[in-house]
Amino acid sequence: MAILGRSVSRCSNAIKYILFTVNFILCIGGLLAFSCAIWIIVSESFANELLGTNLYGGTSWIMLITGLFVAVLSGVGCLGSIKEIRFLLFMYMLCLSFVFTTMFIGGVIAYVFREKAQQTIRNGMISSLRAYGNYHPITTAWDETQQKLKCCGIDSYRDWRGYVPDSCCKPTYQGRLQKCSNIEQLNDHVAYMRGCFNTTKDYVSVNAMIIGTVCTVVAFIMVIGIILSFSLFRMLG
Repeated sequence: MAILGRSVSRCSNAIKYILFTVNFILCIGGLLAFSCAIWIIVSESFANELLGTNLYGGTSWIMLITGLFVAVLSGVGCLGSIKEIRFLLFMYMLCLSFVFTTMFIGGVIAYVFREKAQQTIRNGMISSLRAYGNYHPITTAWDETQQKLKCCGIDSYRDWRGYVPDSCCKPTYQGRLQKCSNIEQLNDHVAYMRGCFNTTKDYVSVNAMIIGTVCTVVAFIMVIGIILSFSLFRMLG
């Protein structure tokens, strides 16, 4: 019995320190997500005006709240594992299961409605293009998008119907924008030929893949945390 007791104690200590390490990694991940969300919110992404939706702003706030919650929750998990407090371990396990379930459901919804999101982007672009030149935030958003993503119009430069903004023009070696307002004389040497819809769609897809990969890794770590916390909770009972 004494040998069995020592084996259980060693196993309990091993799980305790592994769980502490897992929570430390989760805490760092949560703080990084929190910091990234603050940076996005403060920088006021131009995409909100361009797409006619607060998609990026809403996502940033969700990331901020989730990142902070995960960081605090990981701290609770660290304390509960090191101090061997069953109540904290139970609360940690319960909350972590809730966060994991929410992330899983959110991922499924995002996958199911990804095609609808593309149509939302197109509709937002069509609506905002009509307001170009009449509403300063939208004008600035289009100019910044076309320069940053090196695109012009929605599907092509012809969406501008005769007049092409300077932001569609490629910069010279001196960094100044070339003059390319005459739509009939445009070519890929002086202006961007690709439409902003496909460019924005590709941009969003790449970022969505990165976010999805990160969420998958975090979710995997969460599952490990749930299993370890449950095991330690049972051993302390």
